[in-house]
Amino acid sequence: MAARKKQKQASVPARVRVTGEAQKALREIADELAALEPEQVLYVNTDVGEAVSIALGAEPHIATYTEELRALPGLEVSKLSRLRTYALAAAFANLAAQPRSRRTDLTALEERCTAVKQKLIVAAFQHSGIRSLEFT
Repeated sequence: MAARKKQKQASVPARVRVTGEAQKALREIADELAALEPEQVLYVNTDVGEAVSIALGAEPHIATYTEELRALPGLEVSKLSRLRTYALAAAFANLAAQPRSRRTDLTALEERCTAVKQKLIVAAFQHSGIRSLEFT
């Protein structure tokens, strides 16, 4: 077996990378999820974003071993070939289950602060008698 060059994966949080593709992936496996019996559903105590990043990074490498994996008894290679779909669906489901982010609150606060800052600067210039600023 030839040595494989290790690829450096970018450390990007899943929240940044989740797109319409992830939402589509969840819709794609919705029937599969609905068909699960309660005892088939496991409680997962892990960082879903990190697990998704690992799965997405490993997926192209795992794909190179498809033929070898087919020889393993009990392994459903069809499920393995859908690793990307499952990972993206997990990312979207995880984010959809999170409480609303306070980021929108912070964005509104930042906009308000910027407006107040501009008014204060104008007031300070008017009070000081400075009519214009020149930067050299």
